[in-house]
Amino acid sequence: MTTTRVTILNSQAGPDFEAALDQHIAWGIRDLDLKDCIYGKGIVDLSAGEAAQAETAIRSRNLDVCCLSTTMFSHDLSRGESHLLHYSLKRIPDIVQIAQVLKPTFIRLLAPQFEAASEQRMMRALAGAPWLIGMYRSAIDEIHDAGFRCTIENETGRCIIGSPEEAILLFEAIDRPGAVTFTWDIQNMWEVGTYPSMDSYDILKPIIGYVHFKGGRSEGPRGRLAWRSSLGDASWPVADIAKRVACDGASPVVCINPSHGASQTGVCDDYTVADIRYLRAVMEEAK
Repeated sequence: MTTTRVTILNSQAGPDFEAALDQHIAWGIRDLDLKDCIYGKGIVDLSAGEAAQAETAIRSRNLDVCCLSTTMFSHDLSRGESHLLHYSLKRIPDIVQIAQVLKPTFIRLLAPQFEAASEQRMMRALAGAPWLIGMYRSAIDEIHDAGFRCTIENETGRCIIGSPEEAILLFEAIDRPGAVTFTWDIQNMWEVGTYPSMDSYDILKPIIGYVHFKGGRSEGPRGRLAWRSSLGDASWPVADIAKRVACDGASPVVCINPSHGASQTGVCDDYTVADIRYLRAVMEEAK
């Protein structure tokens, strides 16, 4: 079995793009998740020239692009159809043009915000914004027709995906198997209300294509996220879930993100290096 590879958001390696690429190499990371700090810009805002410059810098270092992490579709649905159309759907051609230069595996969209958490959050969102599914389909089809795969990630706050069941419901409504997969941000779903577990993974497995790992500790057993931490010190079953992801080949590349939560030390701890070492060791054990 091939070992699942570990990556990070590009900005975790520093704000200077090309220096950050060199840092990726120093940490043994070959796959890039590009979001921001790309010549001072977010991924979707790159000009054609900047995208070409980034491509040259990436290929000269023999690196590959796993994901273009846009923030499109993250908007509050209560702002209406025209807002999502203007700020997300109409920008899909821009990110497709950039993708044609950088050749990622995935182009990421986000799940939107709607209202305070409730048991019927997803159903209420789909009823309140009946145009959402059509917009997702249009974006996914345009990305797929250009030769790329789309992935949708769950967010924090009032995200419409707060549980595995809600993620499945959204994907069933979109009905684009093979063209779109789910990016399971484990800590984000925990923050919105679902504690990380093997049961959650088993439900999500049919739609997962990419997994984000963050640490985090709760104040009590299976409680809500309270403190940020390294993956090794997290109070949820990081190793168990990571090994299953690796054994199943659910996410050939997994991405470490900075942990959310309050600091227990009073300083802004950076766990990036420790998390890379920890998760890489776990993935090696799963071989």
